[in-house]
Amino acid sequence: MTDIENIKRTLKGGGAMNEVNTWQDYFNLTKQMREMQKKYFKTRNYTVLEESKRLENEVDRAIKKIETTQIENAEKQEPRLF
Repeated sequence: MTDIENIKRTLKGGGAMNEVNTWQDYFNLTKQMREMQKKYFKTRNYTVLEESKRLENEVDRAIKKIETTQIENAEKQEPRLF
């Protein structure tokens, strides 16, 4: 099965959401996104573009999750003055 066929199958199923729980997961997700972006600019294939956008959205959600977790952790560690 070609990369394009794999992408179409993933998109047809709504796309598997990558769970990001570690920095390694984040690294792997970002790497996938960059590879897909490069592939799109090389091929200009619409299906590759859709997969690239899906991965970009997942990276954005992972960033938001990391930011939220860091804020929550900081609030737990800081003593309240009032």
